[in-house]
Amino acid sequence: MHKETLGSVWEFLTWVNGFDGFIADIFSWFVPVFFGIWLSVRTALKQFLIEKQWEQKTKSYEDAISAVYQSFRFFDETLHAEEGEQEISEELKKELVKEYANADRIIVEIVTLGTFKVSQLFLERLKKLHNRDHNLHPQAGYREYLAAEHDAFKSCIDDLVKLAKEDLGMK
Repeated sequence: MHKETLGSVWEFLTWVNGFDGFIADIFSWFVPVFFGIWLSVRTALKQFLIEKQWEQKTKSYEDAISAVYQSFRFFDETLHAEEGEQEISEELKKELVKEYANADRIIVEIVTLGTFKVSQLFLERLKKLHNRDHNLHPQAGYREYLAAEHDAFKSCIDDLVKLAKEDLGMK
């Protein structure tokens, strides 16, 4: 069947080659130009879709890392205030609590829907942070609790940045 198809194409080209004048000019100019335009548009569209997918993936990584950083900021500010034996202003405290709650919501959303946008390793690391065992309870020692949470979030941010760069090919 393959040889028959090639034979048919060859017969068609021989038939077209037999024409002189206007019809031959149309076939000899229009077909290659049309094919070139079609190939260029197809390649450009494919490249556009690949870039759009990469942008969406990058945004997902940025949102996840930003959410973890917002949570980290809560523990970072609180820990620094505790170590310096300073009081955090009520305005800053409200802002940090609000950012922490918003970040937690984003993290839950990414953990739930993230398999479509981020790598499996990235998602597993984010789940590990979200489902971590809180060995230290705030009443056991508030500074120790803050330090442990601070370190857990800092470590997670470092891991997530590394995993995102690997997945996006940005070593």
